[in-house]
Amino acid sequence: MTRAQRIVRFTFWSNNLTAIILAILFWIDMPDWLTMVVVLLMTVNLWGMCWYLSKYLGVKTFKGLYFVDDERDKAVALRVMRACTHL
Repeated sequence: MTRAQRIVRFTFWSNNLTAIILAILFWIDMPDWLTMVVVLLMTVNLWGMCWYLSKYLGVKTFKGLYFVDDERDKAVALRVMRACTHL
């Protein structure tokens, strides 16, 4: 698996986790302290995603297709994104 494929798959599943956390936050009536726990969980999730991308996958900036090194990687990344979103 190429670096671009690993990054796209990781961000796809991490974004799904963030969406689930947001769904819990907005659709479940919960006490204030639990709301703060969910917000903290989401913050840790997003921070962890950025940390993992920079530490283990070599991402230096977070703009556009930040993980693409050349045209071949761009084609691979777009193909993987298309495959992930059209299950």
